Amino acid sequence: MTPEDAARLLPERATLLLQGLPRGAHIALDLQAAQVDTKFEGYKLVPPGVHCLTWQAAGADDGMAASGLRMALVQYTQRQQVLGRSYDAEADIWRTLGGVGDAHLLIAPEHLRTLDPHLAPYHASDAWPALTRYLDADRTTVARVFGVPWGADAMCDSFTPLAEHPDVLSDRELRAPSTAQEGVQFSAMTTHRRANDARDDPEILVEGAASDTESDASSSSDEDTAPAPQAASAVSLQCTPFALDRSWPPEARGVDRTRFRFDKSWLLADVLARAAAADAAYARRLRRPLPRAAPAYGALLREAELVFILFVQANNAAALEHWLALLALFARASSRLGAPSHYDVHPCEWEKDTALVTQPQLDAHIAFIELLTAQFSALPTDAWSGDLAMSEPRVLSDLAELRRNIARSLSAWAARAQVPAEHTPPHEALLRAWKALSATTHTRFGWSLDAVLDEEDEADEWEDGDDAPVVVETGYPYTL
Repeated sequence: MTPEDAARLLPERATLLLQGLPRGAHIALDLQAAQVDTKFEGYKLVPPGVHCLTWQAAGADDGMAASGLRMALVQYTQRQQVLGRSYDAEADIWRTLGGVGDAHLLIAPEHLRTLDPHLAPYHASDAWPALTRYLDADRTTVARVFGVPWGADAMCDSFTPLAEHPDVLSDRELRAPSTAQEGVQFSAMTTHRRANDARDDPEILVEGAASDTESDASSSSDEDTAPAPQAASAVSLQCTPFALDRSWPPEARGVDRTRFRFDKSWLLADVLARAAAADAAYARRLRRPLPRAAPAYGALLREAELVFILFVQANNAAALEHWLALLALFARASSRLGAPSHYDVHPCEWEKDTALVTQPQLDAHIAFIELLTAQFSALPTDAWSGDLAMSEPRVLSDLAELRRNIARSLSAWAARAQVPAEHTPPHEALLRAWKALSATTHTRFGWSLDAVLDEEDEADEWEDGDDAPVVVETGYPYTL
């Protein structure tokens, strides 16, 4: 970067001052990793938006360096902002410089220029904005998941678990991540929330926002001037809970329960609604407005972005499990895509007047697939042969199911294309999103996801594959 470029960007960027991290420690801001020397004092030219700072205080010669334990701090920056953090070695967290709540530093330009040689320039790229498209639009999800006040730093480590919800969660995928898969073991001390956790205290929840008013204008003004509260490490991650193995509506019985056991569409709609409602409720408690005209699926996609960042940047196995569960949830929501079930007649054999069971709702799936493409693009090409090797079969299985459901959805769309006045959802956008995902994974990981996307081949697989109908002699005087 030339001095002219730096001078041009300076009024639009933030500065992050970091003090006290020991020499030899590993640190990363977003996708930029480095090892600290004695001259390092932070980052300059940091663009506005959400950022993830991860660190490992142990040096290369320290035994802890091989453990993979990392700490992560998620924070938002604004233009022309100077943030100061001091490393607390005993607690292994960052504290704000100048005392509690003094998050926005007022530093003379002359003094800032003396620090400039010790500040690492932020290396901007298209990858990080693509990973945080929805998080950048709204801070509420980060505050809710970490249980912190608005504007506070959100911190966790590799061991921070998902919050326990015994009344909702029952599948062990979400509640007991495999230590063999990720090489981490959750401490019994951190598998449940503290009784006096700050997220349950409404007085603490609104701390630092007492001067806010209900008006949007006042809230916007306060966001620029109000100090952020002191950072603290999260006890657990408050992600939207759901159980993949209990995906039917409460009133479902018999055949409906069997149907929704395989088709996760009802569960996906429920999780989308609960994530949005949780964000709205948390914003009200913090007296903060939600963005206008935000998509209904935005809250859950912010969760998907956040947990991906946490497992990639902080080696957090609980975040990985939630990301894998979200992938399975979207992949297996067949009727929401307009795909008939495994046991229905294939669309190529439909009559012209065959009615759809449900109208497709493709917007959330298109957005999620586009997000997956950005996330896979950010992973190292050898990711699935290293730390994520044990998760690859699960991911490929879910992507294969997503591919099958998209193929059936396209076949159903083609079968209905000639029906007069038929509403046509954006299947072209769905197909473009899928092909971009398929091309990305093939280029980076050598995966072949489009082996049977052609609808004629898919119809043959329907009849001849593992899901083909089988005639069984029952011996009973009736047939089904």
